[in-house]
Amino acid sequence: MIKIFISYRRDDSQDISGRICDRAKSEFGSGSVFMDVTDIPLGVDFRDHLRSEVERCHVFLAIIGDGWLSATDADGQRRLDDPGDFVRLEISSALSRQIPVIPVLVGRAKVPLTGDLPVELSALAYRNAFEVRSQKFDSDIDDMLRRLRHLIGVNTSVAAEVHRGQVPSKTPFEATALGRTTVPAIGIDLGTTFSAIAHLDDMGRPLIVSNDEGDNITPSIVLFDGDHAIVGREALRAVAIEPESIAECAKREMGSRVFSKQIQGRQYPPEVIQAWILRKIVTDARRKIGDFSHAVITVPAFFDESRRKATQDAGYMAGLDVLDIINEPTAAALAFGYQQGILTAGAYQKDSRILVYDLGGGTFDVTILAIQGSLFSCLATDGDVMLGGRDWDQRLVDYVAESFIKQHGLDPREDLRANGRLWRDCEEAKRTLSARNQVRIYCEFRSNSAEVTVTRALFDDLTMDLLQRTQFTTRQTLQMAGLTWDDVDHVLLVGGSTRMPCVRAMLKEVSGKEPNCCLSADEAVAQGAALHAGAVLAKRQGCLPRLTLKNVNSHSMGVIAIDLKTGQKRNKILIPRSTPLPVSASRVFETEKTGQRSVSVQIVEGESPHPDDCSLIGKCVVRGLPENLPARTPVEVRFHYQENGRLTVNVRVAGTGEAIEHQIDRENSLSPADLNSWRQFIESADDEGALSAE
Repeated sequence: MIKIFISYRRDDSQDISGRICDRAKSEFGSGSVFMDVTDIPLGVDFRDHLRSEVERCHVFLAIIGDGWLSATDADGQRRLDDPGDFVRLEISSALSRQIPVIPVLVGRAKVPLTGDLPVELSALAYRNAFEVRSQKFDSDIDDMLRRLRHLIGVNTSVAAEVHRGQVPSKTPFEATALGRTTVPAIGIDLGTTFSAIAHLDDMGRPLIVSNDEGDNITPSIVLFDGDHAIVGREALRAVAIEPESIAECAKREMGSRVFSKQIQGRQYPPEVIQAWILRKIVTDARRKIGDFSHAVITVPAFFDESRRKATQDAGYMAGLDVLDIINEPTAAALAFGYQQGILTAGAYQKDSRILVYDLGGGTFDVTILAIQGSLFSCLATDGDVMLGGRDWDQRLVDYVAESFIKQHGLDPREDLRANGRLWRDCEEAKRTLSARNQVRIYCEFRSNSAEVTVTRALFDDLTMDLLQRTQFTTRQTLQMAGLTWDDVDHVLLVGGSTRMPCVRAMLKEVSGKEPNCCLSADEAVAQGAALHAGAVLAKRQGCLPRLTLKNVNSHSMGVIAIDLKTGQKRNKILIPRSTPLPVSASRVFETEKTGQRSVSVQIVEGESPHPDDCSLIGKCVVRGLPENLPARTPVEVRFHYQENGRLTVNVRVAGTGEAIEHQIDRENSLSPADLNSWRQFIESADDEGALSAE
């Protein structure tokens, strides 16, 4: 039902409010609309009455007139018997029950709301408010009702139920309020070293789904064992025994044509290896929570467009419909917002800025976000896709190996099995150093052995330059956002490698703040992805999502063109770095010569004006241009950059008709035919992951 509250004063805005109510009754049925405030004398305690009515609502429509702004006594103080007190009380009651509140601003009420209005309503008005002005009454009301019909999903059958005096069946709003949609909301953190999957339960809580081994995280390692592909714990155990059959850290090579290591005489594209990992965690999750096919997958914020496309392709080959690609730090921020109660109750909290420091097993990101109620806006992001806990492991491996060389003149890194054992032991030693001040690492190779003692201070010294790289990137991101540490409310730690004491000490020193470790370093990203999946699904089903994201691009996007003054190729940027997404941008170029029959648009990502220093995404080719087309004919190139970091391109050549969206021929991406072939190949596997012959 719709609950309508009318403002205090009986003036023009009051008249408009009454007319709004009449139109709403006509639209949705008189039994679905209530006017409580003006029908009850001021000062009467009707809190219990209103609470019971709110509990019956599917949406709470609060009509706010300019009378509320002037509801003060002679001393200028807000009157205690102002209906605004009761409206505020019921807004709070509705929000605590996750019932959507839609403010309608009448008369002189404005956005942003100021003056005597409560701050929680002001925050809501930024996102959901309608404006109804007496000068444009009919059109404003039509717009409001059209939007309201969309929000509450009213259709003929529901309207009939309302007119018969029955409570309508569950609307999309009600499902959203409880965190439910008709399609399961799934979020996947596809990590370099470990992956996790989460879903929203019936109460809208993001919960991790354990794998078949009972673990909340799955090692992102694939063991190719004859005709079988084994993912996870068993593959991890084989690193020191069958290293030649192991594929790990494929995420670092996303965007490349093939994985750098041949496995059993065969080369796989890195996204295919990622697809096997996805298949494992998805198959295990389905056994626990039932069937699903839609999911949101996370990527490092600093992933370029090619890597994002490869991640989306991995999801497709694993049999998933990828709802969206979301940045890992942003997902962690959503999990933080949920934990702080912003998303569960919808209650307004003080605006805040958070810096997410995400140091995982293979990648590093820093993202700064502003949180305004349920609006999460990315202000700046930076990172390094080749920096993570693996690099700290490598320093230990190298130190122990060099100590072994000094003692025995042999290098254990030259043997795959010995190197695998050493790597496994050094990774465990790194974890031990987070809890203890020293650790002994034992290394054996060709009947020789050595025991190397590593203290925490020595480990910190060996890896100081790695930590300084993260510190530099963090400071650079602050500068890009135009902020100082004083402007940051929380320094949020995410990623398993943030457990190292040196990370927390460094951040506390440079920021002057105690790092916030309230989230699970391994699980928060998947949980945030599940929350985003719920919002995406709610929007698809015509519901009001519990959260809104505004992202920025991590790399500039441009086109290679010839500089007419120098004759040299240059990167002509269309979309600069840190531009709010989604965004469209265009630039006009010219054909090079008379009679040119085709135009090739080469698309690059990067900040340098020199194309060789940028990443080539691919190219679009416009063929069949008219004969005798004069030189320097204008060619307009338009980019549309989506919120998930994916790109579409339109090209218009003057005199040839409208702009046409062109397929990007990507340098290292799989073709649609290859994607379908690999998908069938992966899906043909049996429950144990058998690799069927092609």
